[in-house]
Amino acid sequence: MEAVSVAGSGILPRPWALALLMSVTHGGLAETVAPVDGRIGLVLGALNHAIHQTADGKAECPEGFHHTQHDNFVAQFPTEAAREAMLERYIYYTNRGPNGENVFFHPTVIEDPLPLREVQGDVGIGLDLDGKVNPRSFTSPEGLAGIDNQLYRVIGCLPGWRHGGTIEGSLKTEVRSSAKMRMLVELSEVDHTLNDDQITVSVYRGRDGIEVGPDGNLIPFRSQRIDYREGARYIHRMAGRIVDGVVISEPVDMIVPLYGPFNILQEFVLRDARFQLRLDGRGAQGYLGGYYDVERWWLNFTKMWGAHFNADVTGWSAPATYAGLRRLADAYPDEEGNNTAISGAYKLEFVRAFVIHDEAAEGAQVPGAPLAQGVSP
Repeated sequence: MEAVSVAGSGILPRPWALALLMSVTHGGLAETVAPVDGRIGLVLGALNHAIHQTADGKAECPEGFHHTQHDNFVAQFPTEAAREAMLERYIYYTNRGPNGENVFFHPTVIEDPLPLREVQGDVGIGLDLDGKVNPRSFTSPEGLAGIDNQLYRVIGCLPGWRHGGTIEGSLKTEVRSSAKMRMLVELSEVDHTLNDDQITVSVYRGRDGIEVGPDGNLIPFRSQRIDYREGARYIHRMAGRIVDGVVISEPVDMIVPLYGPFNILQEFVLRDARFQLRLDGRGAQGYLGGYYDVERWWLNFTKMWGAHFNADVTGWSAPATYAGLRRLADAYPDEEGNNTAISGAYKLEFVRAFVIHDEAAEGAQVPGAPLAQGVSP
């Protein structure tokens, strides 16, 4: 009979492993029964930036959505003659710097004539990263104060980033179709799935595909092998705990793989990264929050995707958005006292999985070593 490693180490025949795991997850969380081998495996099924939005957007975006690249082009060159002269000389409407610079690659060469429309109000989602409540903090719809998510304030009124927008759709497609962003989270040393004051949270990149059922939802309890070779730099371990069924990990700096255009693998460093995930019988939902390096974020989502995609597809304007990122950055000041990182979070959905370990390969790994060796954010 075929044997599997249940979420990490204990070897059981597959039918017994599945039966035991289902026995502790059927109908929700088991309050007093530990998972098999003290481990719970999860595989990422969906993610997007943590953006709170109302149906019509008027509560968070009372002035309307962000002015587009085209809006700013028309405002900068207000007459038909001026626009024709610019295009004749510099070819494309994103090349509107004083010497024809592409403003998505050089966002500081001009100021947009139309300002960034930031998210208004104090309702937002994400995590409390610093344990403080300040005038910029958000409060969740459930009433949790102190949420740090200034990235939301910058991009929350950009339609391409909101629910149903181009970015969310691209990320969802990539997460499900490619292993580049195949994030595995494994909880170990779990004694109770409702409350446990000491667990270990491990993060890996997986090698295997994920399966979607006819209802569009991911099928849980499939095997996922760890990518020890190309995914070694994405292995991280952190201390954690479970409180009322919510996994809370301690902050660490994490390298996170990210989807890029033309099959290019990107990555970013999330400083002080931590998970907050609510477990259920099929998986978990919650957040990965921390501080994004502003320049790295700009590289990931602007320079790599290019001016055409950002200007014509997602429809936002670079100079005002970049200025907003710099103005609202709230962590990691440089020598001149200017903050270089901005708080934010990803909203995540996981399903349960059997995480398959290779003991020989794992013994050669040093979790988080690439970051410790000074990978630039």
